[in-house]
Amino acid sequence: MFLRPPLLIAIANTHIKPIRYTHLDQPNPWYDKLRDLLYDPQTGAFLLSTSEGMYSMNIQDLQPIKYSSQPPVSVMGINTLKKTGDNEFLVGSFSGLFIWDPSNSMIYDILTGKPYIGKDSGRPIGDIKLSGTFTDFHGRLYLVDYDNGIIPLNDNEFQFPSMPDNVLKVSGISLWNLSLEFHTGRIFEPLLGGFYVLLVPLTGLTGILVVLSGYLLWRKKSRNKRKKKDSVNNPERSKVSFR
Repeated sequence: MFLRPPLLIAIANTHIKPIRYTHLDQPNPWYDKLRDLLYDPQTGAFLLSTSEGMYSMNIQDLQPIKYSSQPPVSVMGINTLKKTGDNEFLVGSFSGLFIWDPSNSMIYDILTGKPYIGKDSGRPIGDIKLSGTFTDFHGRLYLVDYDNGIIPLNDNEFQFPSMPDNVLKVSGISLWNLSLEFHTGRIFEPLLGGFYVLLVPLTGLTGILVVLSGYLLWRKKSRNKRKKKDSVNNPERSKVSFR
């Protein structure tokens, strides 16, 4: 029920301690926080991408220091982290694709061609859900969009050919991918179209109503039982006198 807004928005910035003695209750403070790691030979430091933000770690003292400037990274995790200049890094995720210069707090949105302006509310993902990037032998940059596949950038007119029909016919779907389609609700997209995205939040809200109404009914029934029990144990209190 928290997979998509509106319930996702309510917990997006919430931190909950792991339940004791579960698998997530680890003594390692970095457990399940490190997302990517990049060594910068120019500065002699590691760039750490974590669930808590971007850090710089010098190889001498190995002390992570959080950058004052933070590029936008989706809660789904970082998918691209490359050095592109002296102090510039290419950072990509479901939030989009950006050039980030931590030395002067500059963040440049490659897709819009403008400096990035942060937003405190709205969709937790960008216009393009970037799954990765790569450069061909000619230095042309491509991004891989989760929904639309490979997209050329930098005025690159080269287009990848469509998947051949004979490959599509013999290519099945794995059980993992089939489970993911049910998990996200996309399995119903051929029937509902774009409205399938409402299936998950509506199901979540319905689940909350079922639990809440069940609790209220249980509470009402419990009170009635308690009153009936009191009237049996104390018959004098249950008598009504008339004048």
